[in-house]
Amino acid sequence: MYFNSTILIGYLGSDAEQREAKSGAKYTVLSLATKLSWKNAEGKYESRTYWHRAMAWNRLAEFAATLKKGMHVQLVGKLRTRVYEKEYGNRRKFTVKQHVCEIALQSILKLERPFVDARQEEPAPDVDPSELPAEQPTVPSEDVPF
Repeated sequence: MYFNSTILIGYLGSDAEQREAKSGAKYTVLSLATKLSWKNAEGKYESRTYWHRAMAWNRLAEFAATLKKGMHVQLVGKLRTRVYEKEYGNRRKFTVKQHVCEIALQSILKLERPFVDARQEEPAPDVDPSELPAEQPTVPSEDVPF
């Protein structure tokens, strides 16, 4: 049995980049940062950031294109590797094989809650307790819709 599945939770390091393949298919590239933290021998915390390249295709690419730098997301997909050749140099040209490891996305989940700025909310009106009704009216149980 074989199983290829990757789940990453982290923060986007840049806005999503929407691109078009030679075939005309649209895809979106995401750059995700994950972090590993540990306590060293002296008891101090250290951390290392890992960067991951992820690609979304078709309808998922349309959604991925709306994602912005700094968003907290969960990415689920399959780990893929590919090799391509890149030419370097001006006078003396040479070709280097580039090996790329990326995640072919199957789903994206936004983990952030909608931001509510408390300063923009209307303040609660001041109510004088003497203005409140002494008794709350009761609603007969047969009038309750649920």
